[in-house]
Amino acid sequence: MIKPIISTVFAIAIPLATAVPIGAQEFLPVSQAARTLADSRAWSAVTPDGRKAKMIFNADGTGSFEGPITMTTRWAVRGQEICIDLSVAGSRCLRFRRTPDGLQAYLGQQPDLRLSR
Repeated sequence: MIKPIISTVFAIAIPLATAVPIGAQEFLPVSQAARTLADSRAWSAVTPDGRKAKMIFNADGTGSFEGPITMTTRWAVRGQEICIDLSVAGSRCLRFRRTPDGLQAYLGQQPDLRLSR
């Protein structure tokens, strides 16, 4: 009688101990975010202040940003972030979470670029 109870407790406790709490969605592993971004297809991007642009990330670390101004970009994995260097606008190092239609970038814990297709 005790053995089935112990088995039931472990069957419930182990998944709960490894579950990600609701609302605490983890950032994508940087390698997965890089693979998702860098397929040379255009992303619709919305900046934090609402400006829209088109961004392309190529597997070789190059890309483009077409919005109010058009510029070339370079991107690279640095630690657990993807850093995007915009030729005239500086550099941003971001982490990503998956959204229903793409990716949400975060600068620290603050939402930054929203990328969709």
